[in-house]
Amino acid sequence: MIKIVPTAAALISANAVTNGLMGMGIVPFLSEGWFGQKRSAASDNSWEISLSELFMKNLNMDTSKSNSFGNLPNPLMSAFATNLKRNGASSAVALFGAAAVPKILSKTGVLRSGNKLLKQAGLGGVVQF
Repeated sequence: MIKIVPTAAALISANAVTNGLMGMGIVPFLSEGWFGQKRSAASDNSWEISLSELFMKNLNMDTSKSNSFGNLPNPLMSAFATNLKRNGASSAVALFGAAAVPKILSKTGVLRSGNKLLKQAGLGGVVQF
């Protein structure tokens, strides 16, 4: 059974964390830069870090790009600090909202009403709020 609200809360939380630390959302963080793929506008500057960059740079597999951070003592921590300064407040609000909204919805009875509608539509055994 797929539970919609917890799944959405988890995706919102993951997006907030990657946006706060890596400077981009969860989808570009996971998908960009593999196998020579061109970077999109979501990862077009040196403070935005994708998963492929983390692996390729740390495993010394990426020889096609120069170190885009210059001669910083710890470029990864510098990128984290810059991204937290830029996106930290909005990420914190998103994390708080992703945790609070499901609890608020369950207290108001909205989820129960939605589950009744799903049951009437014949989807009660497959999907649940």
